Amino acid sequence: PFGELAKLFFQKYEQKDCIFYYSGFIIKELRYILDEICFNRKRQLFYDTPNFQKVIVTDEDYRYARKIEPEIDFDISFYDIMHMILSKRLGAILVTRDNKLLGHCKSYGVIAAKPEEL
Repeated sequence: PFGELAKLFFQKYEQKDCIFYYSGFIIKELRYILDEICFNRKRQLFYDTPNFQKVIVTDEDYRYARKIEPEIDFDISFYDIMHMILSKRLGAILVTRDNKLLGHCKSYGVIAAKPEEL
């Protein structure tokens, strides 16, 4: 069901010329949770769809994430912090259902919302 919800979300906004940013962390996570055939099919969507743009993490992003970790008592994962930082740097909306992440986004001035709120 989670994959279907994501598919519906992307379909809703791809006609509106929205850009969906993704990091290598997302690709890596998909590799771990999907079987090889399904992973290759899903990964190809990122490369074949013009609405998807890969974001490269900078050394500054990485250092800033490591600085934030102890500030928030390691309350969310390093990868969530990275996505928070990348969203802020790009001026993009971070889309998540994670309430802890949404709270930290608010504290750090990152625009974030649940998919159903957009």
